[in-house]
Amino acid sequence: MGMSADLAGLVAVVTGAAGGIGAATAAQLAERGARVLAVDRKPAPEEMGTGGAGELSFLQVDLMDEDAPDRIIDHVRARFGALDILVNNAALIGEGASIERFSLDDLRRTFEVNVIVPFRLCAAATPLLKQSGQGRIVNVGSVNSIMASKAGASVYVASKHAIAGLTKALAAELGPYGITANYVLPGPTLTPMSAALGDAWREHYASRVPMGRLLEPDDIAGGIGFLVGAAAAMVNGHGLAVDGGMLAVLA
Repeated sequence: MGMSADLAGLVAVVTGAAGGIGAATAAQLAERGARVLAVDRKPAPEEMGTGGAGELSFLQVDLMDEDAPDRIIDHVRARFGALDILVNNAALIGEGASIERFSLDDLRRTFEVNVIVPFRLCAAATPLLKQSGQGRIVNVGSVNSIMASKAGASVYVASKHAIAGLTKALAAELGPYGITANYVLPGPTLTPMSAALGDAWREHYASRVPMGRLLEPDDIAGGIGFLVGAAAAMVNGHGLAVDGGMLAVLA
């Protein structure tokens, strides 16, 4: 389905964009005319397009590197001279150990990727987003940003609650500069990361989604696309559930 070029000329950064939700988001934003920088620690996928109505380029960076946020924004400043949209999508699920058996290394690594990197990237991007006058930050949370999950998910759930808190704080602080900050709450989504969880995971969660299926990356990208568009100009500090109704029946 074709998309309008309503984002023509805008510059976007999407992390975790070598596959899954990030790749779908980068592609959709580019199709709408944005100049998109896709970022991931993995190499660019062979099937990555050129951007349709916009432009799609790739930067391979390990977000765990201490200088990664500054390197990304320096690259954006040098290549584009501007930034209008930041999508923090990169994330880890973690080891999934019980609270009694969690690994301190896993706790640190999960919070580094899921919380500290988005925090630092938002900080590094803020000067350019202020210059935009219509900056958009979208952080990718989870339904676990507002609810718990199965036993053994304490580290992941805590990190996704933290991203919700960060987003609300950014909304309050950056709103006066015309910058909105929102987060999406994906339901169970078929991605390379979730594929590692196996058939039992898919069967369990498919039965909990009222729409009768697991979500696809394009579903989540559509929610992100709404939040960065003109129609969401006054949506700020909001968590948008893209979950097929899962939270509605679990509330």
